[in-house]
Amino acid sequence: MKDRLQGVGRLAKAGVAILFMMVGAQAMAANAGAAATTTLENIASATYTSAASATPITATSNAVVITINLVPAFPTVAFASSTPTDLLNLVEGQTATLTYTLTSNANGPDDYTVIVGETSVINITGTVATAAAAITLGGSTVAVDSTIDAGCLTVASSNCVITLPNDASAGTGGVNGLDLGDTVVFEGGQVCTIAPSGTLTDTGGLTSLGGTLSSIEVTGCSGAAGTIVAGTSVYEQATQTVAVLIDVTSPGAPGTATLQVTAIVDGSPAITSAALTDLPVQAYVIDLTISKFVRNVTESGLNPACGLTALSCLNVDGVLYHASGVTANPTNILEYAILASNNGGPVTEIILTDDLTAFSSFNGATGTSKILVETTAANNSSGLCAAVGGTTDGTQGTCILSAGTPIDATIATAVAGDTITVSAGDNGSNGATNSGVVTGQAGGELAVGKVSVVLFQVTVD
Repeated sequence: MKDRLQGVGRLAKAGVAILFMMVGAQAMAANAGAAATTTLENIASATYTSAASATPITATSNAVVITINLVPAFPTVAFASSTPTDLLNLVEGQTATLTYTLTSNANGPDDYTVIVGETSVINITGTVATAAAAITLGGSTVAVDSTIDAGCLTVASSNCVITLPNDASAGTGGVNGLDLGDTVVFEGGQVCTIAPSGTLTDTGGLTSLGGTLSSIEVTGCSGAAGTIVAGTSVYEQATQTVAVLIDVTSPGAPGTATLQVTAIVDGSPAITSAALTDLPVQAYVIDLTISKFVRNVTESGLNPACGLTALSCLNVDGVLYHASGVTANPTNILEYAILASNNGGPVTEIILTDDLTAFSSFNGATGTSKILVETTAANNSSGLCAAVGGTTDGTQGTCILSAGTPIDATIATAVAGDTITVSAGDNGSNGATNSGVVTGQAGGELAVGKVSVVLFQVTVD
């Protein structure tokens, strides 16, 4: 050490000028989000002259190499959509697909998992939701000022080159997890697609002065054209789906649950988010019941009194129909009422058929055939007739329908066997109000907790 100090003193006395220069990495803005796995090389050098040589001589130090670590960060998670979109209108055994958008906030590739759990579960058994498979999202930092011009805003117009620092390896998994076809989000808000058919340069290795850096080509960018300055973080965005399978315990009452969604960063250390906005779920058992009633139109005295048994009678627009006990004489006119009651999930394409009994003739479809498209039970809190019975509501087993006057319907009859065919319920998306006509149209629709009634008359032979 003494000799080295003396040597430095002699150089100083000789008037030797010494200049130290730090030769570092490719110039990048200081950024806490410096890309993970980026390898930076740093070398010190000195130039000097001496009595022995007037020409500057350069001496270089050993290379000091550092590698940027991955800093895990919780992603931005947003509920994108569900299939079906209405989670309050599921049926037993149906699988809904929840779609979430995940945007990385880490400085490199990391694994993420969306977990869906359920709380407040009522009338639902089995697994409601299942965890999605882990997904890897990349991340990096813009190394050199890059321009997003007008062409980048249009898919397949022209691609814009974004320069990135190198990652640890070349040609493996893109540049820090950013690969062809990926969606990327820049720190300033621009959202682009890495051109699927563009050029991706994954150099790998040192990010050094004068070295070849990596790059991606982006297209279909959102937002305005402009400069993406060096140091801007760039994150991958992707979607993750979660399957929700519903098992409902019993018909009548719907099954309900609340889905709680969290996301986990699988890196080290693992990071778990707070629960996202809870999603309510409601599901039904498909339970469409059909009940049949009749009244003697010609001789009202041949109709019995309504009993206490559930659905002993049906009250349609003030007219009583009976489940049993009606008698008739030859030539009497009988009017049947067929009640469709939806005690479960929504149903569509409802077509009723009825084979006429022997020794009776259909009175025709005009004037006497009617349909009450959709209504509820006025004397039952559930709106359904199936639950009406006994003396619970004081109606002695009669289901009283809410206000609604049956409209004329056209009922088709089979040539052979006198089979009546008619569309029940509302036509809904199938067209205008249901007229009962089946030919050339789908059957009717019936919402949860709704009933529909078809009326037609026959003459006793």
